[in-house]
Amino acid sequence: LKLDVKAAEPQGGLITKMLGLPGKPDFRATIAGEGPLDRWQAQGDASADDRPILQLTASSTGAATDRKIAFDVTLPNLPMLPETIGPLVQGGITASGTVHLAGAGGPIHIDTLKAETAAGIVSASGDVDPTGLLNLRVQAQLADAAAFRTLLPPELGWRSLDADLQIGGTIGTPRLTVDATVGDLA
Repeated sequence: LKLDVKAAEPQGGLITKMLGLPGKPDFRATIAGEGPLDRWQAQGDASADDRPILQLTASSTGAATDRKIAFDVTLPNLPMLPETIGPLVQGGITASGTVHLAGAGGPIHIDTLKAETAAGIVSASGDVDPTGLLNLRVQAQLADAAAFRTLLPPELGWRSLDADLQIGGTIGTPRLTVDATVGDLA
C-alpha cells in the first residue's frame, strides 16, 4: 500500500473554510505511507499559517490473522473549535493506541487507547468479539471543573474526578460497572 497525499492552498482556500479555521490562513498537509500491510508505516502533518494543527504516525504490522495497528496523533492547535469546547482542549490533544485484529470477523484486542487534553485523560483496554463478548476497561481522570465551565451550570464544580468503567457482557446486552471518586464536589 502506498499513500502519498499533499495539499497546499493559499490564504482563504476551500480546505480552511471546510475545516472552519478562523481568519484566512494558508494551509499545508502531507500524509505519506508505504509498504505491505504486514509492515506498513505512515506519517502526516498539517499546518495553518505555519502553525501545526496535526502530527500523525501510524503503522500496521503482522499477518492478516494477527494484525497490529498502532498510531500516535497530536493536535496541538485547534482554532476551529467553538468557544464552549475550546477550554477542554486548550494546549491541544494527544492520542495514541495499539489494537490487534484477529482477521475478518475475529476478536479485537485493544492493548491501549489513550487521549489526553487539558480537561483530563481517558484510556481504554480490553477485548471486543464481534460474535458478542465484551471485556473493556475505560479509565478517566478529569482535571478540576475549570476546563468544563462553559458547559456546566455555574454552581457545579469539582477538584478531581477519577472513574473506572468495566464493560462486560455481550454486544447485544452490555453490562456496565462504574467506580468513581469525585473530589470536592460542589
